[in-house]
Amino acid sequence: MAAVAIWCMHYIGNRAILMLDASAGMRIVYSPGYTAGSLFLALGGVGTAFYFFSMAETVTPFTALGGGIFMGGAICGMHYLGQVGIENYDCSYTWPYVVGAAAIAGTASTIALSIFFYLKSVWTNSWMKRVGVALILATGVSGMHWCATVGTKYRLRHFAVNTMSPQGVINVVTVLASTRSCH
Repeated sequence: MAAVAIWCMHYIGNRAILMLDASAGMRIVYSPGYTAGSLFLALGGVGTAFYFFSMAETVTPFTALGGGIFMGGAICGMHYLGQVGIENYDCSYTWPYVVGAAAIAGTASTIALSIFFYLKSVWTNSWMKRVGVALILATGVSGMHWCATVGTKYRLRHFAVNTMSPQGVINVVTVLASTRSCH
């Protein structure tokens, strides 16, 4: 869930950001270290959220809030750590959008995970209900990233050199996602 739904969405979504004339020199370039770190942050946060939900037999307000906060924090943290890894632009953020993004991520995570874990015993063979929960979470992740991106200003530091094309990034992320989902 963390690698495919959250992390890949961030990097594919950021390929939709076109700077000025959308030339190759204006593309966003990411640091490999921060990019990998953002993946591990997403994995750790989602793992912690699932731990909160799985440590008790029933979903309580404490487990719901704890899991939602960790997952929402992982979503936001992954996004902003990925943004720190942008090598050729300086980013500045509008705080109401940062707060809004965090609220969207935390709320959607809490709702989706609460519904999933509360009703998991009656969903043994109900893929339709699981798809519904996945849509809630996907809407929250996408909404968080949209809100955060709208509140971001980019200032060019230097032109990009030897960057992978947007289609190349999408191909790499698709291979990673399909490899991960096959295991």
